[in-house]
Amino acid sequence: MDLIQLHLPNKKEYVKIARLTAASIASNLGFDVEEMEDIKVAVGEAINIAFKLEKHNFKNIFIVFKASEGEIEIETTYPTCLQEEIQSEEGADLSFIILKSLMDDVNVVCDG
Repeated sequence: MDLIQLHLPNKKEYVKIARLTAASIASNLGFDVEEMEDIKVAVGEAINIAFKLEKHNFKNIFIVFKASEGEIEIETTYPTCLQEEIQSEEGADLSFIILKSLMDDVNVVCDG
């Protein structure tokens, strides 16, 4: 398994870097164009959650891509636990719904 990590400032102008990185990794793994587009959208939505919940004033967003033959796992980490807010109507629920519709598996996990 290959591990690719991105540490990006929580600014909208860096979303493109994360999306293009995701598409590049997916392309290297043999995903088709439609699957790559879904992955790019999902990564963008995962980052948009931080923008929608900006009251937490994140400085950075951490993204880890775990790539193995024909499979990619993407973890987006925020510096605080947002499980309830992400899945609530007041939080970033639309982005979460989009993520769930595009990806095979979506989990919100809080460490600690």
